[in-house]
Amino acid sequence: MAWLLCLFRPDKVKALVNLSVPFLRSHREIKPVDFWRSYYGADHYISRFQKVNLQRLEWRELRRNF
Repeated sequence: MAWLLCLFRPDKVKALVNLSVPFLRSHREIKPVDFWRSYYGADHYISRFQKVNLQRLEWRELRRNF
């Protein structure tokens, strides 16, 4: 929606900032990865690939199946 506003009404928009993830204020007591894990669960892609080499092992398994 915001992109279209920039395209069709450039006279109304000075700048546009898009984020790929929702903005979270910085909380020193909780790490971002811990927040995602508590909110979305341990199977969420951000939480899931925090373990060392897990992504590499899963991709290797996928390549075997194709």
